[in-house]
Amino acid sequence: VQGWRSGNMQKKFDYSYSDGEFDDLRETICQMARQAGSGVVFFNNHVRGQAVENALRLNRRIQG
Repeated sequence: VQGWRSGNMQKKFDYSYSDGEFDDLRETICQMARQAGSGVVFFNNHVRGQAVENALRLNRRIQG
């Protein structure tokens, strides 16, 4: 969160989600999926390739 509010674009997108944040995201996404049937999730934190790793980690948590 600190990087997000830093005002520095490099720091703003240099972020990897915590396990707790993934648990919250998983719950939210599962609730939305029950209502919508399908959807898309994407990550825009790309400074060091975190978007790909975060997407893979979230997918593993959802697939369980």
